[in-house]
Amino acid sequence: MIFELRTYDLLPGKALKYLGLFRTGGVHLITRHLPLAGYWMTESGGLNRIHHLWAYESLQERTLCRLAVAKDREWNDQFVPNAFTLVVSQRNAFLSLETSSKLLDGVVARRKEAHQQQIESEPMFGEDWYAIAISAQTLPPETPGLVAGFRTVSGYRPQSHFTLIKASQPDLLMGYDGAPIEHELIRPLALSPLR
Repeated sequence: MIFELRTYDLLPGKALKYLGLFRTGGVHLITRHLPLAGYWMTESGGLNRIHHLWAYESLQERTLCRLAVAKDREWNDQFVPNAFTLVVSQRNAFLSLETSSKLLDGVVARRKEAHQQQIESEPMFGEDWYAIAISAQTLPPETPGLVAGFRTVSGYRPQSHFTLIKASQPDLLMGYDGAPIEHELIRPLALSPLR
């Protein structure tokens, strides 16, 4: 498996607008081609930032999926022109899984399921919170709330470790013992498989 963490920085104050467009007019289009694992908005660190995680069997599968998206007229003619004007920068990292959890394993097993679009009146965010920490070391598997530990194999912060942790309250995610280079509190969208 190869995981791709994509990070979009949006125009100041436009994160909620972008997420609104994505959940009501984009998620059903993109997930008919790409295997979504998680979708979050930051609450600390880089603001007006979203992270999304995709789970591929291989880089070859990713290439085929991305080619299918490039041919999807609905995605390219309806969602992209409206939403991508709000994006300031994009970056990605290819990640190798080092530590997993039952939650992530379940999401990976269902990774090819297409997701339904939401209506505006539905909640935008899930109830739980996550933290993403980038550090020089992996946290042990017994770390409370550990969802996944990854090592960057290409992209930003090469050879660093990305740790994804989940908790019911954000203050439970504030203490981090792994000497992080970066630490962000993130909220999952209600449509996120990891939520």
